[in-house]
Amino acid sequence: MTAMGHPLIGDRLYNKTSRTRRAALTRERREAIDAFPRQALHAQSLGFVHPITGKDLLFEAPPPQDFADLQRDLGIG
Repeated sequence: MTAMGHPLIGDRLYNKTSRTRRAALTRERREAIDAFPRQALHAQSLGFVHPITGKDLLFEAPPPQDFADLQRDLGIG
């Protein structure tokens, strides 16, 4: 995601957010990002064709609570 210009919050290996970008955030938002314990990545829906039956399968899940809390803290969604 970082290579595409969309670094993930919580990606300790690839997300090397610049000091300039961090400085543009409020203290509260920096703290919320720093406190998030994992990668902020969630698929609301996933679908594929079953390899044996050929049936279309679709799975949906709301964001986990910690993810929803992070979105709220960052003013997203």
